[in-house]
Amino acid sequence: MVDHTEGPFTQLPTDNGIYILGQGQKHIATVLPFYAGLNRNVANANLFEAAPDLLAALKWLLEEVADSDVTEAQMWSAGLGGNFINGVVSARAAIAKAEGK
Repeated sequence: MVDHTEGPFTQLPTDNGIYILGQGQKHIATVLPFYAGLNRNVANANLFEAAPDLLAALKWLLEEVADSDVTEAQMWSAGLGGNFINGVVSARAAIAKAEGK
């Protein structure tokens, strides 16, 4: 697997869309000015820009609350609540998706 471009990401609005820039101001993505409207484009660019921070925060949170090798069944056996378990499972899935696994 190839690692993603390191954050932080920044935005550069242009006439051709909103450029998402990685470290060293390298262009990594463009949010195109589609017909959906500027507000949606800005929201999409904000999500792109926040992605590295969100991934790092989610990884940190999981390290603090759940060992990586603890299974869902083990969490149920330990008496942890369903919302907590669903949160851990969802967080693990989101991290895997972000890492292309």
